[in-house]
Amino acid sequence: MSGAGNISYLYRTFLFIAIYTLLLSPRIIIGQYNLYFFDFILPIISILTMYRLFINKSVSYTILSLKKTPIVLFFIYFIIFICSLLINPPITLSNTTESYKFIRFMLYFIFFFIGMSDKSIYSKLHLHFNIIFIILLILNTFNYFNLFNFNATIEPYYSWGTHLSLFGLDSSGNPDTKRLLGTLGNPNLNGIVFSFFYFYYLVNYLSKKKKILLVFSCLALITMILCQSRTVIIAVIITTILLSIFHRHQYLFFLKTIFINIISTTIIILLIQTIDSNFKTVNYVQNVTTKEHSVTRRVEAWQILLQRLKEKPLLGFGPDKAYLRAQHLHPESEYINIVYRYGIMGLILFVLFYFWSVFHHFKYKTKNVLPIKWVALSYFFICFITSITNTPFEDFQLNVFYSLILATYCSE
Repeated sequence: MSGAGNISYLYRTFLFIAIYTLLLSPRIIIGQYNLYFFDFILPIISILTMYRLFINKSVSYTILSLKKTPIVLFFIYFIIFICSLLINPPITLSNTTESYKFIRFMLYFIFFFIGMSDKSIYSKLHLHFNIIFIILLILNTFNYFNLFNFNATIEPYYSWGTHLSLFGLDSSGNPDTKRLLGTLGNPNLNGIVFSFFYFYYLVNYLSKKKKILLVFSCLALITMILCQSRTVIIAVIITTILLSIFHRHQYLFFLKTIFINIISTTIIILLIQTIDSNFKTVNYVQNVTTKEHSVTRRVEAWQILLQRLKEKPLLGFGPDKAYLRAQHLHPESEYINIVYRYGIMGLILFVLFYFWSVFHHFKYKTKNVLPIKWVALSYFFICFITSITNTPFEDFQLNVFYSLILATYCSE
């Protein structure tokens, strides 16, 4: 095998290793930091990317063919981050780690974009997504039923704190709603992952009409519901409605597919309720007090942060983790988090960068849109909606996973 062939083989190998580790890697604790396997292979990823960029001219041409808008917007956003960091001393190690997140996102985006531009790699993506989905289903099943004491032996590598210690319990230790934690360690984030797979299989079923895809979409929907994240469920409903509008040329088939999903999901949920004597779903009527407390807590935190933002409205306070920890504040909204950290300018660039794909899609949409485009678009909508009351882009795994979806979207 030639030198170029060896590099190509290494590139493919590490690309699929990276894809698998995005959602399956357990956390690795080093001091006060949580790292993942894809962090440790980043130096190799960087070297392979640089080699393909500067040695292989065809790859360089591929990168040049990429729409410049997202790259430019991202770099302006990064510059705003640096400026916000510099005007808000002291520059601590904890705060500077945020710059690592920016650099890692861009390196993985370029790495995935080059890989997905190779048709032979892109064609195998569906197979690997299927394998990842099946593994996730197995792990989440073990998590939900605590098979073989899974929640005491394996789940601590993925989850920690109250999410794990109070899994299936209320604050008094009595049986309560089970919310799947999965490999993201958080029911809201885990719900986002399975909402992606739900739309991935739903859109592909609409295109290919294969029954197994319909089965997988039902399984993804069931697992997403078992995460019992209200925000994710609302986001899925809104996105499904939008998707039905975009697919109005096959409206009846789309409605039939959704109906089958709903009926199948209801039957399986009822079966789980029969098997699991402690099964409970989130009660939207009886939990009014809990919801009001949750909303009140969020609104109070937002008011404090927005009131303080008046001191530095343009570039914000930087990551400012010490203040947030001292005040026991959790933004619990990506938009509030960004505007507090990087000001109005940062929020504008954040929205422009992450919404670029949506603007681009509707500006250049053709009649024969590839399924992966609709899948990516659905995932973007899920992230945008859940960002109102969650911070999905703050999560290490979902942050890099987003770079994979965006790169796949841009490569086709």
